[in-house]
Amino acid sequence: MDDLKSDYPEGEQTESGIYKYSEFALQLKKIRIYRGYRHQAKAAEDLEFSRQVFSLWELGKRLPTLKQITRIANFFRVRIEYFFLPQTNPNDYDLDKQSLEL
Repeated sequence: MDDLKSDYPEGEQTESGIYKYSEFALQLKKIRIYRGYRHQAKAAEDLEFSRQVFSLWELGKRLPTLKQITRIANFFRVRIEYFFLPQTNPNDYDLDKQSLEL
């Protein structure tokens, strides 16, 4: 399990109460639910992350490393860009629905 590490970047809370990493957080929660994971704990377990760190990601308080983001994207079958584009529809980045033609 990947536990909390001091080198994870921490989100900064703005005056409106929104955390710095809220875009990633919203997209992570959206894809988790879209893929049928109603609970963070099950998604965290299947990804082999602690529930606590997964919760911090979904709250926008911490940001995973690029290696962890890649693992999350592969697990949920979306391109990495999905997590950083506002109001992104999971279908637009769904690897299962894209052609393998190059």
